[in-house]
Amino acid sequence: MKDRRRKIRTPIGRPAKVRVTEGFATRACTIEDQSDDGVRLKLESAQFVEEQFLLLPADTGGPARSCRVKWRRSKQVGAEYVSSSKRTGN
Repeated sequence: MKDRRRKIRTPIGRPAKVRVTEGFATRACTIEDQSDDGVRLKLESAQFVEEQFLLLPADTGGPARSCRVKWRRSKQVGAEYVSSSKRTGN
């Protein structure tokens, strides 16, 4: 099967949390791999992830990243990073 990704993904295997963009509840996940454009997560169930969410790295203290789901399979979610600030008008 041909890999159709635009960017190379780097294996990570680090714990993180998924949070609904406008909420406080979180779900534990593992960052399986990531690229400059997106991420693949492993969770208890992919159905628990909203279409848009925040990814909170658990062990690095890094900034939260806004994400949008691109695909779901059983316990995995593929998501693209989205800009948290969108310009309009100018």
